[in-house]
Amino acid sequence: MDNHNPNKVYRLKDRRQIAFLMTQPSAPPPRKAASQEPLYQAAGSSGDRQPTYDEYIANKNREAARETTTARPVAASYPAGASRSSRREEPARPAKETRSKKEKEPKTAKPKVQMALPYKIALGVFSLVFAFSGYMFLKEYIPQWRAKVEQRQIQSLIPGSGNSGGITTPGLSGGGGVPVVPFETLKESNEDFVFWMSLDGAGIADPVVQGKDNDYYLTRTFKKQSNATGSIYLDYKNKPDLSDQNSVLYGHAMKNGTMFGRLKNYKIQAEYEKDPFVILQTKDKVYYYQIFAICVLEAEYDYRKADYGDNFTGLVTKMREKSSITSSAVVDKDSKIITLSTCTNQIDDGRLVVFAVLLNPDGGQVDKAQYKP
Repeated sequence: MDNHNPNKVYRLKDRRQIAFLMTQPSAPPPRKAASQEPLYQAAGSSGDRQPTYDEYIANKNREAARETTTARPVAASYPAGASRSSRREEPARPAKETRSKKEKEPKTAKPKVQMALPYKIALGVFSLVFAFSGYMFLKEYIPQWRAKVEQRQIQSLIPGSGNSGGITTPGLSGGGGVPVVPFETLKESNEDFVFWMSLDGAGIADPVVQGKDNDYYLTRTFKKQSNATGSIYLDYKNKPDLSDQNSVLYGHAMKNGTMFGRLKNYKIQAEYEKDPFVILQTKDKVYYYQIFAICVLEAEYDYRKADYGDNFTGLVTKMREKSSITSSAVVDKDSKIITLSTCTNQIDDGRLVVFAVLLNPDGGQVDKAQYKP
C-alpha cells in the first residue's frame, strides 16, 4: 500500500519501487488537471500493464517541470530587491488604444432648430433698423468732426484764442486792443472772406464769408469743402463793409455747439447779461454791437431786409416785444443793426434770431462800463 494515497492500491512487482516510495514525503502529490493523463494506472482500472520504475521517474520529472513553470511568474520579471509581498502576480493590463489623441470620434450631426417665421421677420427688421441708425450717426458725426478740425486750424491763426473756442477781446473793456486777425492769410485761403466775428458768450470765433447767393455756403466750409455744417456767411444782398441799415448773418445751429449752435444761450437773461456784445473785425476797423432782442420767428417773417427806411423803428419795436430778454441798449432811426439767424425746433420751421445794435460807427474804442445790458 502506498503511503502517498492510502485510498489507492497499486500492484508493484519491484521492491525497489517500494523503497523509493518510502523515501518520499507523506504529503499527497499535487492535484492533476482532469485533462492530464495519470502518471500510472490505478488498481482495478481497465489497463493491466503497470508503469515501470523508469516510466514512473519520467512521469515524476514531467510533473516537477509543470509545477516549476506554473507555480509563479519568473523571478527575473521583478526588480532586484523587491519583497515577496511585492512579487504578487499582477493582472494582465489591456492593450493600449492605438487611436491618436487628435483623432476624434465622428460627431453625429445635431438636428437644426428651425426659427419661426415671425422671429425671422423681427430679426430682419431689427438688423435693418440697427444698420440704418449706424449709417445716420456716421453721416452726421463725420462731417461735424471734419468741420470742427478745420475750425480749430483757422482759430489757431488768431493769437489770444480762448479754450472755449471764442477769442479774448481785451479792447472791449477799454484801453487794450483786439487780437490781430491775419486778413491777408485768410483772404488767400478764401477770397470770399469779409470779416472776423466773435461772441465770447456763445463761444463763437469764426471767419465770415459772403457768396454770390445764400445757398453755396449753406453746405460749404470756409475752405469750400462740401459739408453739412456749412459756414457763417453774410447775406449776399448786404454790403461787406457793414454800411447797411440791417446786415444779416446766417449759420447752422450745430448740436456740437459750432457755428450758431450756442446762440440759444442768450435766451436766458442771466447768460445774456454776462456778455451781451458782438464784435466784427474788418481789415481796418473793429465794430462792437450790443444785443437788444432775441426772438423765435417763423421762417417767412420779414426780418432780412437790408434797408427798412421809415419802417425801421417799427421793426425794432416789434422785435423788442417778441424778445425773451430785456435790454437797455438804445436803438433809434439812425442806428445800424446786425441780425444773426439760425434754425430752431421750438416751433415748426422756426428761426432763432438775435438782434444787436452798432455802438461805434467810426470803429473806435469802446468802454464796456458805459453800456448796461
